[in-house]
Amino acid sequence: MLHNYVITAFRSILKNKTTFLINLIGLALAAATCTIIVTYVLAEIKFDKFHKNYDNIYRLIGVTKETKEEYVNHPAKYYDLLLKEFPGIDDVCRVYPWDNCVIKKGDNNFFEDRIFLADDTFFKMFSFSLISGDPTEVLSNPNQLIISQKTAEKLFGSNNPINQTVTINNVHDFVIKGVFNNIPEASSFDFDYIGSISSLKIIDNCILDNWNYAYAYFYLLLNEKNNAANIQNKFPEFIQKHRGDYVSSVMDFKLDKFENAHLKSAHIKKDIIKKGNIVNVYGFSIIAIIIIALACFNFINLSLSNYINRKREIGLRKSLGAQKINILTQFLVETFLIVLVASILSIILIQFGGNYFKHITNLDINFSWTNNLIYLFILAVLLTFGSGFYPSYVLSNQPVVSLNKESDNSIKHFNYYLKHLPIILQFTIAISLIISTVLVLMQIEYLDKKELGFNHYGLIHVENPYDKNMINRYNIILEEANNLPEIEKISGGYDIPPNGYSMCLKFFPKEKNRQDAVQLGYTLVEYGFLSTIEANFIEGRNFKPELSSDSSAVILTKSSLTALGTTSQEILINGINQVTQTGSDHLKVIGIIDDIHFSSLKYSLEPMVFRLSEWGKTNIIVKAKKENIKEVTEKLNKYWKSITTDWPFKASFITDNINFLYRSDRILGYVLKTFVFIAVFISLLGVIAFSSFIASKRKKEIGIRKVIGASRLNILVLLANKFVKWILFSFIISCPIVFFMIKEWLKSFHYQIDIGFSVFVISGILVLCSGVLVVIIVSYKYASINPTNTIKDLA
Repeated sequence: MLHNYVITAFRSILKNKTTFLINLIGLALAAATCTIIVTYVLAEIKFDKFHKNYDNIYRLIGVTKETKEEYVNHPAKYYDLLLKEFPGIDDVCRVYPWDNCVIKKGDNNFFEDRIFLADDTFFKMFSFSLISGDPTEVLSNPNQLIISQKTAEKLFGSNNPINQTVTINNVHDFVIKGVFNNIPEASSFDFDYIGSISSLKIIDNCILDNWNYAYAYFYLLLNEKNNAANIQNKFPEFIQKHRGDYVSSVMDFKLDKFENAHLKSAHIKKDIIKKGNIVNVYGFSIIAIIIIALACFNFINLSLSNYINRKREIGLRKSLGAQKINILTQFLVETFLIVLVASILSIILIQFGGNYFKHITNLDINFSWTNNLIYLFILAVLLTFGSGFYPSYVLSNQPVVSLNKESDNSIKHFNYYLKHLPIILQFTIAISLIISTVLVLMQIEYLDKKELGFNHYGLIHVENPYDKNMINRYNIILEEANNLPEIEKISGGYDIPPNGYSMCLKFFPKEKNRQDAVQLGYTLVEYGFLSTIEANFIEGRNFKPELSSDSSAVILTKSSLTALGTTSQEILINGINQVTQTGSDHLKVIGIIDDIHFSSLKYSLEPMVFRLSEWGKTNIIVKAKKENIKEVTEKLNKYWKSITTDWPFKASFITDNINFLYRSDRILGYVLKTFVFIAVFISLLGVIAFSSFIASKRKKEIGIRKVIGASRLNILVLLANKFVKWILFSFIISCPIVFFMIKEWLKSFHYQIDIGFSVFVISGILVLCSGVLVVIIVSYKYASINPTNTIKDLA
């Protein structure tokens, strides 16, 4: 019996080659796209789930009461207090990121950014496996270090690394006490070295003991899954007790499940985990469903359209004794064969599309054959029943009498579905996707073109690590670089855009009281820093080397005046007071500059204070002529190597660093464009098939109209008329849907485009023109038909 079904299905497919080809292309593209998206989504949502304590690990989140801004870096001193005062907390682990370190082993030295220092509870809380070493002891003492398997191979080759010594930053010797398996790709943490946090007693004890050093990231293991709310309710009292009235009035704590770290913390600045975006996961999932739905709509439409050509066949089968179940099975077998061929074709598309997806996203996603076959099998079953069952049921359920009639009255009960719903849904989806993509790309372009308050083009950032020779290196580079005609300016700063500032201090104007102090971003600079980045002075002047009094002077940004509640005239005359441990220090204000965006435009503008300090020499910033920027970098590298062999040369272009901030959003734009193109292409396939069906149904009417004088243009307008109405109706449906979706996505950006109605109108016109053009092209042969042939048919 199955053999007969298959043979009949093959005959039907060969008889309807155009229909088969359209279905094949649509289903293959849909299956491949859906498989790629499913692989990506599953890779994202499984992050960190390999940890045994996954459900009970929480992050300590700080929340500013006024702005509701969240942050995750805190003073390390909270460690003992949290364990002592909250019995619901089993363990606390602090993680301190040690960035831009130089690792030295023998004669080799190189920069490493993937270094953590952590408490000895780290391996108890997180399920990272050790190849060698005792997890309870490897982080128990200062200057102990554990390295990844690949790092061990890089440093020691085939030799045993245990109890070997490496030097960090040319000063601190660390003994290797263990080797851990390489960090899984599905881990929010990404590190190659992890040392004992007690090492900070030797490196910089202030980080452990000073409330002003908020550089530790806290992870809490709770002993009961549901007691997070109870602990969180006690935080206000805890903060007031240990930090005083002022701190408790401006900030609070909350506990956030570790499972949210990867996908739901894009809004948190200065984090140490790999971040995805839950919006992308939801968005791509919706697109996958849409693309599959479009392919199914096309299949259903074509199946129902072909019903007219096959109803005599169905009637004959029923007259010979075929039951409904036999007819239903026949059509489902045909559907499955088409889906099967489409699935095989999609495997090839997945290999090319998967590699493209990995390339543009830079994600290490495994598009394995095993997973692909599993996903495609599930998808094939769903597509067979999702797209094949309804038309199969309709066709098998027709009475024999109606099947043997010439008229089309037998399909009136699904006429509305056939003529309206699928095509409206397709146009609605196409318009929605096009408008959404245009708005996403507009937002990305807006971020690219928005003024940042400084000129980043031609700026080179050279890291100058802190040691006893830091100042000497800076001075030599400064002297040598000033002799190069390719360099316009050179200076230095403790913080460099777009990395944001690393310190916050409290200030208040002279005419106000200490309790009115506000927190401002604070950074240290060298002479000429603001002119090197081409900051714009509104009033006052820059720091001058010949004025020794400038050592106690500051320069403010425009938004700092608003935060302080004063004016430029008052502040330039009276100066500003900085809050200290014992009281306050008076500082002279010598200049006001336009606001500078020191970090991503996703976040609000940061009011800032600039002050002179030799700490400003820790980052050298060079303004090179645009056409010579690579040449200048090479020359700086040579100068650097002639000065020091202890520190490798490390430079980057500020423009590249800024672009990297929006990398994930650009990826979203690239991927969205690709997926939208596929969705619109599948929609147009459906329009091609459907318009051909409608034109063929009206062939006799077209012939009669031509006989009585209708032109080819009149016929084309007649055939396109309904599609215009459907597109306009789809446009009305899609506009509010897209508006609210994009509004939600834009919430992750502090600076947003205005969603103008013109984007909707232009996109709607684009779809209207495309749809009508396709209809006209497909219908042209019917509009050009010789009416004589039609008259013969009528006779």
